[in-house]
Order: sequence, then C-alpha cells, then structure tokens
Amino acid sequence: MRLAAVFIIEHYLFDEPQCLNIIGNYFYSFKIEYKKIIINRVINSQYVDNLHSNNITELSAIVGANGSGKTTLLSIINKEHDSTRTIFIYEDENHDIKVVNRTGMLDENGYFTERSQIPTYFNDTIVYSVPNIDIPTLYYSPIPDEDLSDVSSSVSKTTHFKSTLIEYHLDNIERSIMLMTDDVVDEIKKAYPELPLYNYLSLSAKPLYKRDLRNIYAGFKVEGDIEKSQKISLDNLWKTYPNTNEKKEHLTHESSDFYKNIEINLLSYILIDGTSMETAFNGKYEISFNDIIKEKNINKKLKHLFFHKIAYIDKYFYYSFKELLTGYDYSVLLSHLGRTNFDEELKEKQSRVISTILNLKNSVNNIPIEELRYYFEKKIELLINDELRGAEFESFRENLISFNDYLSVKFKKNQGDLLEEISRGLEEVEFGINKSFEAIFKSRLEIIDQLENGVRKAIKLFAAIQDFYNGLGDFVKKDGVDLVEGEININLSVIDFIDFKDLIQKYKSVIVEFNGNNLINAQILEFRPDKKLSFGEKSLLNLFSSFYEFTLKKNDYLRRKEHYIILLDEADLGFHPLWKKKFISAISTVIPIIFEKLNEDIDNSNTSELEKRKTQIIISTHDPLTLSDIPNYNIVYIDKLVNGKSDVLNILDDNSYRPKQSFGANVHDLLANSFFLKGGFMGEFAKKYITSLIDEVNNIEIINSEKEFNSYVRKINIIDEPFFKYKLIESLESKYSIKKHNIDSLIEKKERELKELKRKKENDQD
Repeated sequence: MRLAAVFIIEHYLFDEPQCLNIIGNYFYSFKIEYKKIIINRVINSQYVDNLHSNNITELSAIVGANGSGKTTLLSIINKEHDSTRTIFIYEDENHDIKVVNRTGMLDENGYFTERSQIPTYFNDTIVYSVPNIDIPTLYYSPIPDEDLSDVSSSVSKTTHFKSTLIEYHLDNIERSIMLMTDDVVDEIKKAYPELPLYNYLSLSAKPLYKRDLRNIYAGFKVEGDIEKSQKISLDNLWKTYPNTNEKKEHLTHESSDFYKNIEINLLSYILIDGTSMETAFNGKYEISFNDIIKEKNINKKLKHLFFHKIAYIDKYFYYSFKELLTGYDYSVLLSHLGRTNFDEELKEKQSRVISTILNLKNSVNNIPIEELRYYFEKKIELLINDELRGAEFESFRENLISFNDYLSVKFKKNQGDLLEEISRGLEEVEFGINKSFEAIFKSRLEIIDQLENGVRKAIKLFAAIQDFYNGLGDFVKKDGVDLVEGEININLSVIDFIDFKDLIQKYKSVIVEFNGNNLINAQILEFRPDKKLSFGEKSLLNLFSSFYEFTLKKNDYLRRKEHYIILLDEADLGFHPLWKKKFISAISTVIPIIFEKLNEDIDNSNTSELEKRKTQIIISTHDPLTLSDIPNYNIVYIDKLVNGKSDVLNILDDNSYRPKQSFGANVHDLLANSFFLKGGFMGEFAKKYITSLIDEVNNIEIINSEKEFNSYVRKINIIDEPFFKYKLIESLESKYSIKKHNIDSLIEKKERELKELKRKKENDQD
C-alpha cells in the first residue's frame, strides 16, 4: 500500500484546487462536477518499479521556492492537526485504489465526518472513503521549529526539544552515540566514509528534574491515591541520596560519586515505572519500601525492589520467584514463564482448606459435643485469619463467617438432629469451597497472559539494569577509561571499541525496557564528546539517529505496522555537495535496514507481514544533486506566482513550465529548470558589479594615465567569466590614449585564454 496522489480542494496557498501525483505508476487527475469528484488516471509507460529498493515502495520529491508551500504539503500528507479539505488516493499491490475522503465537516474534536462530504467516483463507480488507512506518517525536519509543533511525529526534532538548549544538544549526542554503536552505522559509513566519530567522551549520570519525575503518574494520566503515594516514595528515595547544592536541589543529584548518581537515576525510574493491573491477586512484599531504600548494597536493594514489584503484580508469581531466584540473575526466571499459571500455592492452599473441612466432618462424631463448639470456632477462625487472607478469598471468609453464625445458633438450641445438620452444612461448605477455588483458577486463567506480560517486563527490566550496572564496574577497569570526580572519561582511540559498544548496548537495553512505559523517556547517562560537529555533520547523524531511536521504543504501537510514509523535509540541509550526491543512495540503503530493527524483541509469529517492513519516502529539497536521483514523474513541482500564491505543475497539464528532466540530468539544467532559476546562475552582487562596471567603462571617453588604466584593470581582473573580462579589457584598451605593448599583450593573453577554453569544451563534447 502506498500514497499515490493527493487532491487538495481548497487551501490559502492556492487560487484553485491542486493535484499532487506522488508516484509515477499512474498519473491521476481530478474533476469537480456538481456535488461529486471524478477521479481519472492514465498509466505511465515509462515507469520503473522498485527503482530505489525492494523495501521502499516509492521515493518521491516536492520541489519549489522558499515559501511556495513544501512544508505545508508535507503537513497535509501527515494529516495530524490538519483540516485541509483533501482527497487521498492509495494504491495496493494490485493497483486497486483506496480513498480517504477528508472533505466533510469537522466534529467538535476536529475529526472529519461524512456530513457534507463530497462523494468521489472512479470508473463511473462511487468510491467510499476508508475510515483509516493504517499507514503512519513519520515527519522529520533537521530544524526544531515551533511552527511544526502540531506536526505529530515520533521522529520530529521539534518534539525532542527540551527546556534548555544544552539539554537538547546532549540528547542529540546520546542518540548519535546509540547509533554509532550499532551495526547499522557500517552501512552509513559505506555511503559516508567521513561519518564523524569522537576521539574522547565523558559519561556521567544525567541530572534529572525532580519535577518531571514527580509528574509521571506510573502510566496513568491523572494523579490519584497511587500516584500520591508514588510521589511520597520518590521524595523518600531522594532523601537517602541528599543533594547538598541548594542551587541545584531541583535535580536528583549533584555529587562527585558516579555510582551513587547512577543509582538514584535508576531507582527513580523504577519507581515511576510502577504500572500494574489491579487484581484480587495483588500482594505485598514483606519488607517496606522505606526499609528497602536504606539497604546499602545496590544489588540487594535492586532485588528487594524486584520482589516488591512482582508481589504487587501477582503474589503467586512472587511466592514462586522467591524460591527460584537465589542470586541476581533475573533472566533465569524467564524460562519459567508460560509453563504454569503459578497457582501451585493456590492448589496447596485448596488442599489444606479442604483437609481442614474434612477434619471438621470427622470430628463431629469423635469429639464430645460440649467441646465441639470450641473446636469448630478455633478451626474456622484459623481458616479465616490464616489460610484465607487476601482479596481473592473475600467470599470464602464471608461464607465461613455465615456458617459459623449458623453453628452458633444450632449449638445454643442443641436440638436432637444437631450433629446431622452440622455434617450437612460441612458438606455444603466443602462443595462451595471447591467451586470457589475453581472460579479463582478460571479467573487467573483469563488474566494470566496480562500477568505474565507484566512479570516478563519486570524481569527484563531488572536483568537489563543489573547487567548494565555490573558492566559499568567492568568497563572502568579497561585501558583508556578513567573514573574521575563523578564521570567516566573515555579515550576512544585507546579502548577496545567492542568493550565500549558492549556497554552502550547494555545501556540501550535499560532504556528500551524503561521506555516500554510510553510515558517514560528514560535517560540515565549524559554524553559529552570532545569535539563540536559542523551543522552538516549533526544533520547527518541526527537524521539516522532519530529514526534509529524510533526502533528503541518497543511498546510504541507504531512499531506494529507494515507500511510507513516517511516525510523528509529538507533533510539534506547543511550537507556538502559531495554528501548531497550520496543522499538518496544512502537513505535508500539505510532506512530499510533501520526499519528491520522494529522486529527486535517483537513477536511476529502471527503477523508474518511485519517481517518485511515497507517504507514510502517523500522528500523536499532545494538541491539539484539530490533531485538528479529521482525520476521526473515522481517529482511534484510548485511554482510561486506573482500574486504570492502557489501552483502545482501537474504532469498531465499542457504546461510548458513544468520541468521535463531530472533523473541523471545535468546540474545546470536542473538549476535552470527544476528549481525555476531564472536569469542565469551568477550571484546577484557579481551581476550588479559587472553591469555597473560595463556602464562605467562604456561611459569613459578617454584614459590619459597609466594609473587610471591599471585601476580599471584591477577591477576587471577579479571577474572570472572569460567573455565579460575580454570585452571589458578590449573596451578599456580602445580608450587608453597611450598605446603600449603591455596592453596589446594583455589582449593577446585574453584571446589565447578564450581559444584554450573553446578547445577544452570541444574536447569535452567529443
């Protein structure tokens, strides 16, 4: 599935409706008739399928002058927060079309409705709008811009912008480091061998804002009792890691103890990652949170917090894990998931309760009646207060209390059939208890997958944290690594890069597990490199690292899509021409490889179509080198009109202004035609200078001094265009009253230069 064409009914940029042919397999046109829109298309016999990559369904471009509307068109295609009345045409693998009709009225939430919608027809048949084409758009621009804040996108630079410029800068560095330590960087370096890498790097624990952490409500949007308790726990945690710097008390730490700073960051995120399903099986860890955070040993502290989290998710998982986890290797617990419902404790409890009831039945005829009442009360009380504690046994307790009250009445009356009635009552109790246990087992079976998912997430999170923390301890012992005053200094030219890569991969695993809670964007470390990169270098790294970061958010629902539309808004901005020549080739190779990483840690066993992700890429650009890698039929050209409006030059229109060439075309032709560069390629300042100098020389009647003559020669000599230089020298010489040999020589020299230039051009053409 791919976006083929867009028909814009009305927009302030345009005087009339506009048709955008995004891909060139078919050329679409739209005609508005009375109360309906007619869609037509003709096949493009020149179309080449899978030109750029098998995993890129199409690569297209939008070209136009500044202010012509390129970003606006990308925003319309992005759809989010856009109310432009538009028809979107999608093609499936069989070239059948699907239509998204956004011409109706908007509801109170800003969504398009069918009310007042203009119906669309194709091949004389009405085409009904598809409510949702499940192809997310990912918009990227190298420039963070407040005007783009409404362009919803997981990879937008604007959404990454923080409260301070330094935060934004350091976040970009972290994304770049993550990318540099992944195998995908090898593919990027094939296209860009000059890919910038750092020589030295400092790692420290990122100072986190307490305010931000307090306002992440454990996965909930509204603060409730649980969230208030969470805030209290956070404050108690931070008190055990005191920040003595009054000016920075709003941060989680400000100390020279690297490991303590790492601990406080990890533990803070553990607390706000407290999402859990409320069930009758939620339990409580026997050690209080306040006692846990007083534990000095970080490994023991993490283990306590792990059990604290597991017990809250499900007490029966906790009972089993407490026996299974003897050390700190949490990953060993993963092998036990899926094999059982972790109801062994429940089954044993059922056996013990039924055994007690059977003992009561046997006691009816074996214990003197005057002792029987006391014996029954004691056993039932033990069941209620010991065996049947917990929310899941509430109905059990109520029934036993009712039975106990019933017995109390019977014992007081002491009728002749007392023992027989007690026996019948116990049989009913036994039957009811077995039925109640069956109901509990059934209810656990219904939610066991959810419980296991929560437990699995906790196991993987603590396994990743333990592995990362231990990895830090091993890493600081390596050659080229020094731990100094709260930071690790790394000489990247000395260390074994495999060791560094291994540490970053462990860190990445922690980030991935924390970010499974969609409200969390965890950052434990702060990266500070030794050198500053150019804007072009940053643009290159930020482009690929932004998409790479998208693959790390493993619980983002957008990961589970087969098709994506990627919108790159002047992503080649700041690139040297050598890099621009490689831009299309690089994204055609690297973007599919990055999107393959969406399958990591994701079970695609029931969704085989996700094994091969498909991307459609639409770029905007001002560069002819970039445009020369895209077929002309895949380019949307926007012309800026004299009245300030814009106009899309449709490929089907009889329009001589639409450029006819792009793919592999000469750069000068692309500049002149595809970018509507009228008036030649000379800079405006130089053009005005030469024009003014020509007028000045033409108005000279005679030159009487060598000094005046040489002054004009200097002005002429900075001109590198041979024709203008020769004509000006020739005109100047004719007005020089003192004929000298050096002037003749100058003319002869310029004539020789022109002849040599002509000869070279003739040779180049041959």
